[in-house]
Amino acid sequence: MFTKHDAFPYAPALPGIDRRTLCHGAQMLMTEFRLRAGHTLPAHAHPQEQTGYLVGGRMRLRIGAEERELVPGDSWSIPGGVEHGATILEDSVALEVFSPVREDYLPQHAARQGALPTKPEPAGGPPLPAIARATAADAAAIHELQRLAYRSEAELCGDWNIPPLVEPLAATERALAEMVVLKATESGRIVGAVRGRMVGATCNVGRLIVHPDLQGRGLGTRLMHELEAALPQAKRFELFTGENSARNLHLYTKLGYKPYRTEPLSPQVTLVFLEKKRG
Repeated sequence: MFTKHDAFPYAPALPGIDRRTLCHGAQMLMTEFRLRAGHTLPAHAHPQEQTGYLVGGRMRLRIGAEERELVPGDSWSIPGGVEHGATILEDSVALEVFSPVREDYLPQHAARQGALPTKPEPAGGPPLPAIARATAADAAAIHELQRLAYRSEAELCGDWNIPPLVEPLAATERALAEMVVLKATESGRIVGAVRGRMVGATCNVGRLIVHPDLQGRGLGTRLMHELEAALPQAKRFELFTGENSARNLHLYTKLGYKPYRTEPLSPQVTLVFLEKKRG
């Protein structure tokens, strides 16, 4: 299998960090990262083994308890499950290989589980995913998407036992029965969801998820707006996210949510609670 140098576009991974998949097989995947000076890769861990090579730039990489400053030509190997993070000292380019394959890094048109089907886009751009109320029949698809979408969150906080990843299917089914759950669909497939539960005059917002292939395109914002519109009786909205989740915190702040307290979830995870008052 061969892959052209411009086959796949770059996608934002974290603030100051873009990535694109170069090629992949059944058991490994190669990714190119562009990292901008002054940004950091927060400490995280994942089950895949990872090797890397610094093509250009300079950065400080920590693997477990060991930390090194890297220059072009240096390489590294990170066993699965070992915490690691980096500080970008100069604009850098790095190549990394993951084994087994990271499903969340698969290109959009890869014909693998978790990847989205593709088709030629119309001249005016791709149609927007449709948002509607989810039903009990959507439970399994939403549950699967939730586990896929929250992998990056688990990596950021270094905890693979966060509630969205260990939530049983029965709990997702109960949420559909007891809460307002919205879904976003594209080509007949669920690619986003959010849920809200009314407690008095407050709507507790949870499980905002977007398929990794569609993140950064405004779908999360649309889901949040649609949920708020679906609950006109709510005088206040409340949600939480991990303190290391810079992208989530940026999104919620942009939508008018303000942090008002923190709460430890585990030794690795501290939650930030945000609220938004209507009117």
